[in-house]
Amino acid sequence: MKWFWLLVWLLVASAAPLAAQCTYTVTPTAVTVPANGGTGAISVNTQAGCAWGFSSDSPWLTLSSSPAAVNGGVTGGGVLTYTATASTLPTSQQGNITIAGPGIVIPVTQGATVCTMTLQPAASTIGPAGGSSTFGVQTACSWTASTTTPWITVPTTATGTGNGTVPYTANPNGCVDPLTGTITVTSQPAQIFTLTESGSPSNLTLSPSALTAPQAGVSGRFNVVTGVGCNWTSFTDVGWLHITTSNTGTGNGGIGYAVDANTGPMRAGNIHVGSQLFSVTQGGGVTVPTIQLTTVGSAASYATAAVAPGEIVSLFGTNMGPTPGVGLQLANGGKSITNGLGGVQVLFDGNAVPLTYASSVQINAIAPVGLAGKTSTVVTITYQGLTSNAVTVPVQATAPGIFSADGSGTGGGAILNQDYSLNVRLNPAARGAVIAIYLSGAGVTNPVSVDGAVTGLTAPFPSVTQPVAVTLGGVPVPAQNIVYSGAAPGTVEGLTQIDVVIPATVAPGPTVPIIVTIGGVPSQTGITVSVN
Repeated sequence: MKWFWLLVWLLVASAAPLAAQCTYTVTPTAVTVPANGGTGAISVNTQAGCAWGFSSDSPWLTLSSSPAAVNGGVTGGGVLTYTATASTLPTSQQGNITIAGPGIVIPVTQGATVCTMTLQPAASTIGPAGGSSTFGVQTACSWTASTTTPWITVPTTATGTGNGTVPYTANPNGCVDPLTGTITVTSQPAQIFTLTESGSPSNLTLSPSALTAPQAGVSGRFNVVTGVGCNWTSFTDVGWLHITTSNTGTGNGGIGYAVDANTGPMRAGNIHVGSQLFSVTQGGGVTVPTIQLTTVGSAASYATAAVAPGEIVSLFGTNMGPTPGVGLQLANGGKSITNGLGGVQVLFDGNAVPLTYASSVQINAIAPVGLAGKTSTVVTITYQGLTSNAVTVPVQATAPGIFSADGSGTGGGAILNQDYSLNVRLNPAARGAVIAIYLSGAGVTNPVSVDGAVTGLTAPFPSVTQPVAVTLGGVPVPAQNIVYSGAAPGTVEGLTQIDVVIPATVAPGPTVPIIVTIGGVPSQTGITVSVN
């Protein structure tokens, strides 16, 4: 029986699996490839007769072996060659190569593509009705466009590799104010497309929009009708008309008001809501004096020869407005001034114009830009339900007048030194330094100014279109020394700023005469600047 147990022992010994006799090692055990792709090799080491296979889980990796695989496998040691295609992704990507048999996994990391991207255009404006449009993407990388702005829609198909186009749709804007939204195009780095959707004054209405109040006074409420989520602000332009509810709101709402009893003459006032007016007229027990308009001229020089488009003008007369006077009031979030003050309106050819001050004897207004091309205009005033006499005023392209520091129209000018301090006898400007001269009557600008608008603080600013010349003490200033001529930033359009470098040839003195000529028309004489 010994031969039997020997046979059993030989069978057991020879039954050990063949795989247990194979060992596998790979070099390297991890691979990194650049974003532009490339080829590399992995050594697979094992005993002769030991089989292995290979595979990849990523379409951007292709594999081949030496010796070549037979029936999907290789026997004995060999070299596995991998090829990675170029990546268009702005982030790194990970793949794996698996050596079948031993089950060895070799991670493959491909670096991120360094992307450049431009959007054409990078910003756009669309009307209040909304609509659909596109912008272009210029890149060699993969990208995806999306938005978190609720009124902008970008389709899920807005993706691509390389140059492409992003379509978008903007819902209508039911607000008076414009909306601003963004579309993000993700790459490395991400780019932002900015879309501005215009608003419309017609998107806000008042119901009712007018009231005839009894002499004893009254209280009530009117409705504000506008789009969902649209903000609005209200204020009153007279002291006897009060807002009794919040003066701000969002979407549809209402405004409560109270009108004081009137013991004086008939009067009129307004509650402003955005660009709309809730107008109130109240009867009184006293006969209203006749409104008399006597003079219309420059608010700077008080010259009455003619007015220019966009010029700040002064009107003089009697019983033209409230006592005491009312100063300018901002509207539209500080972007413009109102066309009415204290129940006063000034009409050029029947159209109300922006006002900066209104009182019984003087009103300051801004002549409309629409006067361009006309030879004359008819000016009237309305106050407390009555209309003044009409005054016909000549119109010309320019009528420059320099403001004086004391408001008299003569003497030291409203001129700032280079350090923004006021130029006066004890604070002169040095020759070679810049001074800023403030005037009105420069005429139509480029771009054309908007009646009553407030000039922003960011360039570019509306510029003077007519030729500008300056003389200091009789010395003509070289053209290159006139370094700026346009709207004064942060002030109402109609106020012009001329920046001049004082020539070295100007004789110093505390009262150097200054003349600004625009479009061939000189400013008034008698304005001076102090030069040392």
